[in-house]
Amino acid sequence: MVRPPGVMMGYWRNPDASEETVDKEGWLHTGDVAYIVEGRVNILGRLKDLLVFSTGENVNPAPIETAVLTDPLIDQACILGDSKPWCSAVVVVDADRFHNWAKRVCPEAQSVNDRGLSAALTKRLSDRMERVPPFARIRAVYIETHPWSLESGLITPTLKAKHSRIAVHYAQKLEYLYSRDDGQKQRSLPGIRSTIRNDASLVGRRVFMDPTAFLISEFLCPRSFVDLSSEVRLFWCRWNRESCIGQSDCYAREG
Repeated sequence: MVRPPGVMMGYWRNPDASEETVDKEGWLHTGDVAYIVEGRVNILGRLKDLLVFSTGENVNPAPIETAVLTDPLIDQACILGDSKPWCSAVVVVDADRFHNWAKRVCPEAQSVNDRGLSAALTKRLSDRMERVPPFARIRAVYIETHPWSLESGLITPTLKAKHSRIAVHYAQKLEYLYSRDDGQKQRSLPGIRSTIRNDASLVGRRVFMDPTAFLISEFLCPRSFVDLSSEVRLFWCRWNRESCIGQSDCYAREG
């Protein structure tokens, strides 16, 4: 919410939209999700685009899409997963680059959405998500070869993906992805939020919790991992063994 001197009074002849956007105290509800660090506002994405998993976790798709779009094979991307246990993606590929890559990694593929080829692309894209927590990474991909246009109604005038429209357009394809369960079973961390809040070793430390997704940084990095209490380290190891720093110590405690 913002309330600068120049905020609008409302929309012209649209009182319902005005009331929804500007409250009685003059605060403009922008619809953005953001956090403030050292006086700087960092915008994470749009509130309406947040994904709520069936496990209760909230995921902001914007940084995941940004990571996916760094791959030269991908021209357009939309991350989905609302009410599902994990993230999936619909990606529009660069046809020439994709087919050349596909011939090398999966020459036996019969179609662009061959299961083996889709799995190979999912793995390739996951490697670009080092800054995305494991539970929020995409675990299945539907591959599209026809670019989304303004006429299709699947992108905005600023060329951003319309998540709700794309979810409806590819509903059957996505249901197939989830029904065959390519994604690993969602791993959870029961009680870790309360554990972290109450952990004495974290008192006075700068801990950044992304309000749109369960991101734990700062204290879950190699330099500070050893400073955590054994209970928090144990939770982390159980949740993400392959990323655990000092895992032998944690496994010993777990055993």
